[in-house]
Amino acid sequence: IDKTRPVFELAANGKPLAGGAVFSDARPIALQLNASDALSGIANQEIILDGMHLKNGASVDLAGKLGLHTLKIVITDLAGNTTDESVRFTIKATLEGISSLIDRYVKAGELKKPLVDQLRSSLKQAQHQLDKGDRGKAVKHMQDFLKHLDNKLVADKISKAAKSVLKADAAALIKAWSGK
Repeated sequence: IDKTRPVFELAANGKPLAGGAVFSDARPIALQLNASDALSGIANQEIILDGMHLKNGASVDLAGKLGLHTLKIVITDLAGNTTDESVRFTIKATLEGISSLIDRYVKAGELKKPLVDQLRSSLKQAQHQLDKGDRGKAVKHMQDFLKHLDNKLVADKISKAAKSVLKADAAALIKAWSGK
């Protein structure tokens, strides 16, 4: 009689996913669950991210969804044994990630010139100030980044979704650099 719980390996972007992992929100995360049960076999397996059921192998885009996330794995074998575990990971904003998001939105046609150039200039200046160790001036340049996003003269140069994500990321960096 099978009394053993199923086992699994969980990977994100092809690498083992361990609790406490940190990802940039710049690109989707491909989740792969490999469940096994040596005795009776697998009856059912579920991947649930923050309450949302996912298909195995799904790519999840968490752009702009910063902070802590919980991935719940529930596997039941044919004998009725269940494994129910959670893995927590963090999504964070970075300057490099924002730059990658800008590239992604340009490629998708969701972000156009001249706004692209204005945003890139603010990012470049923020990075320059960080490299010099001046977080205060880096914050100012990220505030300029936000002003560019809210400029009504270029409102038609960005999709609402792209604007929302870029604003969330910029605000997170401002908060982190301000020590608030």
